[in-house]
Amino acid sequence: MDNNPQQITPIPPPQEQERVVVGASPLVVDHNHSPRRKSGVLIVLGLIVAIVIVGGLLYMSSQSSPSDTSVPPVTQAPPSEPVPLTPEMEVDRDLDGVTNEQEATLGTSQTEFDTDQDGLSDQTEIELGTDPTNADTDGDGFLDGLELLQGFNPNGPGRLETN
Repeated sequence: MDNNPQQITPIPPPQEQERVVVGASPLVVDHNHSPRRKSGVLIVLGLIVAIVIVGGLLYMSSQSSPSDTSVPPVTQAPPSEPVPLTPEMEVDRDLDGVTNEQEATLGTSQTEFDTDQDGLSDQTEIELGTDPTNADTDGDGFLDGLELLQGFNPNGPGRLETN
């Protein structure tokens, strides 16, 4: 036997990251980012988000309800007499250029300047030959008023002819 005492070399403490080789690919073990630590961070972030949301909701609800109750409550105004029609309105109530009698015949509104809400008055639609009760007379997916504005024919395909 050998009488020389063997020297024992101490094993260094593990570093922040140590490499473990499994097969041919190295596997990095990070002791500072364990699953337990990650879940703790997620819980803290979740609590912060919840506090911000609750605080925002409380703030918004405090802004929507007035704290000053000295404002008198709104009362309903007594019913008033109907506004008398002007002579022009007795003939053409919505002042769109089509008389009330014509509107009754055509099925257009006597109180709406543009019955079909396509951007053209009922009178303009009658002049163009478009349907004042159909916002898209030719059925191409574009409102009659938009087609006219862009220079297209609201009655069919193509552009308007200019004279």
